[in-house]
Amino acid sequence: MTNRVCLTDPYLAKFEARVTQKRSVQGRWEVLTDSTIFYPEGGGQPSDKGLLANCPVEDLKVDSSGDIVHTLSKDPGAAEGDPVTMEIDLSRRFDFMQQHTGQHLLSQVILREANAETLSFSMGEEHSSIEIDLAGVEQQRISLWEDECAKLILAALPVKVSLHEDISLIPLRKPPKVSGTVRVVEIEGYDLSACGGTHVRNTRELMVVKILKTDRVRSRIRLYFTVGLRALRDYRWKNSLLNDLQRLMGTPQEELLREAEKQKAEREMMGKELKQLHKEGLERLLSSLLEGGEPYLERELPGWESGELRLFATSLSKEGRNVVAYSRDKGHIVVARGKGNKDLRTLSSLVFPPLQGRGGGREDLLEGKVGSWEGLTQVLGLLRETLGRGS
Repeated sequence: MTNRVCLTDPYLAKFEARVTQKRSVQGRWEVLTDSTIFYPEGGGQPSDKGLLANCPVEDLKVDSSGDIVHTLSKDPGAAEGDPVTMEIDLSRRFDFMQQHTGQHLLSQVILREANAETLSFSMGEEHSSIEIDLAGVEQQRISLWEDECAKLILAALPVKVSLHEDISLIPLRKPPKVSGTVRVVEIEGYDLSACGGTHVRNTRELMVVKILKTDRVRSRIRLYFTVGLRALRDYRWKNSLLNDLQRLMGTPQEELLREAEKQKAEREMMGKELKQLHKEGLERLLSSLLEGGEPYLERELPGWESGELRLFATSLSKEGRNVVAYSRDKGHIVVARGKGNKDLRTLSSLVFPPLQGRGGGREDLLEGKVGSWEGLTQVLGLLRETLGRGS
């Protein structure tokens, strides 16, 4: 079994090990070593990235014997028994250490304050999340959890790792998923958790724990959070965004929300007014067209949505008119028959292919999306010939 140096010294960035096995598998190379500083994905924590014999490690996995398999894109050159140098991306590792220890701290804070267990944990490249056994949570409580984490970070509590054969007397936050020797991570005097991940030495290295948002998942809460340098980057980006919005809107930061709500209300009112004007315009247009007696009508209606085109065409077809209505910018066309007995479905294969579109309908109504208007002249000519005389 590979000696996992990453678990005893997670800050070690460079290390020399010996190759125990090397094999070519489907064009890639799998390398096993007596020891490794690489952490394979597990327990919610992503795997490390780095180099082995100056070759990028593309994948890490644990085989059935407990050995860690390093997958490379090319032969590292070293034979079995040869020493190889391995080097990890320590900034990535430390980021995951901050997130992982931060999760332990936050989960214990929530358990003590809300008596809510952490049911699952996921760590991503941008943020991490835990699912907690609560049906809901308000912002005031979230702020309370953040403040408590801040106090514990300032307390500079040591974080220790130990191995135990018997855990019956250890008050773990939740039962372990493994049997036999159990690795326990302790935030001194505060949290005890069975864990196989990498962690910081002291809570002060966490810097800050910030809860970003919550989602409801089934009957529980999923809580997204970020820790340490990742939280600083998130704050820096949001602060820059806030300053840009302030400059754009010409409003003090404390007034931005109120101004945004005001502008939203104004846009909604304008939208309603425009819809009413559009409706009145449609009614006037229909009224003027109904006064004429032409059996066939073509009309391009820029900006009209599919439902409006359909209403326009069917309103006229009910008065005995054959209608073609289309909107280039919205990419839609409607054909309605109000006179004659031509089954429009028989025209579908002649109308849509030249328009690079798709559509269908019933015997008196055909409509669909248009991919290109280059074939419009051809299609309109066909429809005039077919429907122009009220066929």
